[in-house]
Amino acid sequence: FTNNLKVYPNPVNSHIKLQADVLMDRIKIYSIDGVQVFSKENINKLSDSISINNLSTGLYTLKVESIDGKWAYKKILKN
Repeated sequence: FTNNLKVYPNPVNSHIKLQADVLMDRIKIYSIDGVQVFSKENINKLSDSISINNLSTGLYTLKVESIDGKWAYKKILKN
């Protein structure tokens, strides 16, 4: 699932787009120290866009769960 998940643009300023080949169920973003800073559930789409305007500049881990329970992880850099 990780190889088929596209996250762009990266680095990102305000909005990040996600595109997958399976339905996404939930998206979570964690700060570099492991604190959850964003969560969105019940997506049920192949693509989505999320605003990260409220996040500080830095490196984050994006965690996406597919509808079948598989997880994918991507690093994102917020400018």
